Amino acid sequence: MIDLCHLAYVLAAAEQRSFSQAAGRFNVKQSTLSRKVARLEDQLGFRLFERTTRGARPTPHARLFLAEARELLDRVGRLEHTASEFRRAARPRLSLGYTGDLFSGAGSQAICAFLSRYPDVCLEGHERTPETLFAVLEANHADAVIAPAGHKDQRWASHAFPQPLEEREGIEPLDVIHALYWWPGNTNPLLGCLRSIVADGPGICGSKKSARAVP
Repeated sequence: MIDLCHLAYVLAAAEQRSFSQAAGRFNVKQSTLSRKVARLEDQLGFRLFERTTRGARPTPHARLFLAEARELLDRVGRLEHTASEFRRAARPRLSLGYTGDLFSGAGSQAICAFLSRYPDVCLEGHERTPETLFAVLEANHADAVIAPAGHKDQRWASHAFPQPLEEREGIEPLDVIHALYWWPGNTNPLLGCLRSIVADGPGICGSKKSARAVP
């Protein structure tokens, strides 16, 4: 089997017309890259480069091979991208709407604790202005939003963030109490995780758990 890494070395050397410059692209020694290219040439049974003091020039036999190698590596790159998208889609995810001041109060501590406990979760953020924040809930684009407490729309369930105590590390109580809002029928188990963390209060960064084993 041809080593894809060797193909990448060969293509770089062909583009740069230099083993040393190709080696610099991959952060390897020139001798290492040259040895890998020579090993591939032995495997193929013909020379890919004419080596001179001025560099390395692809041989006539190499041109078709290099075109096929480039197409193969491009296909491998697309395959890796597809696999990455599949991995991303398979990760458990929670979507959260917020305003710019989220990261200045108890909400940021809750998010910190959530990500600490469930590091394999993909947390999607939707930053909005206070006037348009609840539109992401209306459109089902977010599992929950963080907004000032006391919202008048009774359709949403909510849980207020406990205020930080004045004596806790010198943190002053906030003028505005924020709350987590969500649609009562939302069945995303990760939302239950975040709600539990909010109920525990700020500053709780517990041990890591699997997001797939949420109570």
